[in-house]
Amino acid sequence: MPQAVAGAAITSSAQINPSVVESSDILNDTIVDADINSAAAIAGSKLQALVKGTNAGVIPSTGIADAHVADAAAIAQSKVALSITNTEVNASAAIADTKLAQIVTASKVSGAAITLLTSLPAAAGVIPSANLPSPMTIAFPGTQVATAVGLTTTFADLDLSAVVGANRAMVLLKVTTASPNYNVGARPNGDTDIDGSGTPSSPSIAYAGSGNATQVLWVMTGTDGIIEWKVFSGSVNANAWVSSYMKIA
Repeated sequence: MPQAVAGAAITSSAQINPSVVESSDILNDTIVDADINSAAAIAGSKLQALVKGTNAGVIPSTGIADAHVADAAAIAQSKVALSITNTEVNASAAIADTKLAQIVTASKVSGAAITLLTSLPAAAGVIPSANLPSPMTIAFPGTQVATAVGLTTTFADLDLSAVVGANRAMVLLKVTTASPNYNVGARPNGDTDIDGSGTPSSPSIAYAGSGNATQVLWVMTGTDGIIEWKVFSGSVNANAWVSSYMKIA
């Protein structure tokens, strides 16, 4: 193989003996990408580790860490395993509700947090009665609750609880007396503030007018569903029916 003569230009690779050219014989900063064979398969151990900044490198064996990622990297979300916690969410994030899942777990919304009930749309559905205040009951039983009871000028109990319940109720009571011209009065059980004294025109007591044997009066029961009734003068046998009543719960 012909060798280059000292001082002469080398024109063929055959003029260079193997193992003659060393690192010190290569001019620094002259090898470019095109000089490296595409199948070079350079071992990773011979490459500089990846670092943040402008210097190129390779992925370290421990994997990519935050320090290796440039501030402007703009890595696609699909390539990142997210583990966002409450701390990572900015207090002013103002996340749109369209990006939130529907709350279906019980006790996740406090009743104290619910407002603007007046803004519920008509199509929102019907609130179950169990979630509403105790409903009002209006009934028209027409049930007889007294037969030939001797009334005097002293209040006597008349128990309506079998019809209206052991609770307060506003009752329309129909009363008949064995003779006309008896004024019948009634009050809630135990309500001694309504003494029923004086004339039937006293506003402190519910009473029915005289002149015939059938009278109708509104009266509030006590908390036990009982009223007290009497006549304002004399004594007479009386019958009574609960024509209708209203109550809460």
